[in-house]
Amino acid sequence: MGLLGKKKERCEACNKAFEIHDEYEEHKKIHPPTKPCTKCSGLMQWERQQAPLYWNLIYVCRECDFIGEMWKYHH
Repeated sequence: MGLLGKKKERCEACNKAFEIHDEYEEHKKIHPPTKPCTKCSGLMQWERQQAPLYWNLIYVCRECDFIGEMWKYHH
């Protein structure tokens, strides 16, 4: 729970918590659900890969299987 009992919003991609909605909306631009592939004309989507101490968030193209950016974050 956030300030005054309000529920915190969490980023679907990295699980970061936000108490201020505008900050949450701005943060979502960092890793949108889809973006153009840099190798082909397909779309890349992010997906999670679980490791023992952290998660990987990676962009994978559904057309050519190209793996783009990757982030690690602790869960």
